[in-house]
Amino acid sequence: MKISGTENERGAVSSRVGSDQAGGEKKFKKASRLFEEMMIGILVKEMWKTVPKGGMMPTSTGMDVAQEMYQKELAKEMSRAGGLGLSREINEQFRKDLNRDVLPPEEPFRIGDPGNLDTEA
Repeated sequence: MKISGTENERGAVSSRVGSDQAGGEKKFKKASRLFEEMMIGILVKEMWKTVPKGGMMPTSTGMDVAQEMYQKELAKEMSRAGGLGLSREINEQFRKDLNRDVLPPEEPFRIGDPGNLDTEA
């Protein structure tokens, strides 16, 4: 008995697995870029605190909101332009970790082993 559509479903699943791996890498790159954007945003916000308030422009709630929006956009643009290189480093480390051979787990350390310093149970 042959069930119709089984071969098509198998092909769809195998292509989905391949695309999930590629999609996973894209998602990771996006996440690392957003993380870098967030870190730059924190740096910009902290640096902005050193700028003296007042001067020609009076401070107000509207000005504070506008500055916060400007800081977010500045962080986004800095991240897109290459940022601090944090995203690139995270991605390189991720690739190294994926290509690294996984070592077998060591034997568990048991109480009562001659090498164990804590022999009291």
